Amino acid sequence: MRLLDPETFKDQPYVAGLNQGGHMIAGAAIFAGGFSLGDYAVGTAMALIVPFALELWQYTQRGAALWDSLLDLLFWYLGAAAWFMAILTGDVSGHAILLPVWSVLIMGTVMAVFTIFKARSKGDL
Repeated sequence: MRLLDPETFKDQPYVAGLNQGGHMIAGAAIFAGGFSLGDYAVGTAMALIVPFALELWQYTQRGAALWDSLLDLLFWYLGAAAWFMAILTGDVSGHAILLPVWSVLIMGTVMAVFTIFKARSKGDL
């Protein structure tokens, strides 16, 4: 499995939960990035469009299951909505608004390293 391969994680509830948590953090990161570039409207537009485009691509081009794409989309949007509310209510402000962006960068780096070493250990590179 590669990073952008569709996967339902059948019979792996823990991994599925981590995956959906990742979607939530990524959704928050996309909103935070858009918000920092503009305002609530830019953040909201990016948080709606980017995940939709990614899930549509996975469904139409990569053979993802429709129910899985819709569930993923729900978690993208929940993460973005939670971060929207955290900023709107003043719970998060200043540079802390970008926290989800850093989280995604850290998680992405860890995933890339594990993917590279796993592939090398199996002779897939």
